[in-house]
Amino acid sequence: MRKGFTLIELMVIIVILGIVFSLLGAGCGGCTGGIIVEGTVDEVSNLSRTSGISFFSDSDVSPYSFAVSLQTDDGEIITFSSEDRQWSVVKKGDKVQAKIYKYTVLSFGKAGTYHNGRLLKRYR
Repeated sequence: MRKGFTLIELMVIIVILGIVFSLLGAGCGGCTGGIIVEGTVDEVSNLSRTSGISFFSDSDVSPYSFAVSLQTDDGEIITFSSEDRQWSVVKKGDKVQAKIYKYTVLSFGKAGTYHNGRLLKRYR
């Protein structure tokens, strides 16, 4: 009867665990403290003010839920969601600095998109 693992078996286990952990953390902006972006606001939509028929119950949308679109200086348009109340005063054309976080690869439907946008600075 054998006790423990051989050196090769331990190395294989370490490699497999390394691959699994790198996949779990891939693209995880929240793991690295978020990404700071600067640009001009293209649009800010307060999702709680939508009218008409809703497929969501009232508890699904925060009263301070926003969808934000901003264009960086290099022309890239970044969109993200936020529950930060400060977005309610931001208008189209304002220049802002925001901190955003990427959904992890485990959020299958949202992986690679951004959320939890925090307004850091606002300029005119």
